[in-house]
Amino acid sequence: MELFAHIFEHVLKLEFWILGSLLVAWWSATKDPSPAASSDQNRGPWATTMLVPHLTTRARKNAAIAVFVAVLAGMIQQGYWVAVTVMRLNRLFLALWSASEELSAWATFWIAVLGAMLAVNHVLIWQGVYVIAFQLDLIVDLVWWR
Repeated sequence: MELFAHIFEHVLKLEFWILGSLLVAWWSATKDPSPAASSDQNRGPWATTMLVPHLTTRARKNAAIAVFVAVLAGMIQQGYWVAVTVMRLNRLFLALWSASEELSAWATFWIAVLGAMLAVNHVLIWQGVYVIAFQLDLIVDLVWWR
């Protein structure tokens, strides 16, 4: 049970799930609802476009940038927690795989598990990169908007 608590240390915290829920809500609020609108190259991301009428002063613009940067920090923290958990799962898998004396009997199973873990790792890494890049794009749009 202690090994389980060590591997899933961050996932078992209430803060992990609260931050994850807030980030999902933020992502759904800032995502462009219409795919046709994102093809227009003359306007920025939908979230910054809807903010433009409200950014009438330098203070409001700075406040918006501060909120977007705080959300970016939360995304990086959540990504760190997920990466630590995945790395611990990978270490456990490799320890079990190398300790398996009957590797030939379980070869198909271990190869299938390894393939699934590599696919999950790939999806998690690239999805995290995409989400953080999108947030950085929003911040750059706010910084360079006049």
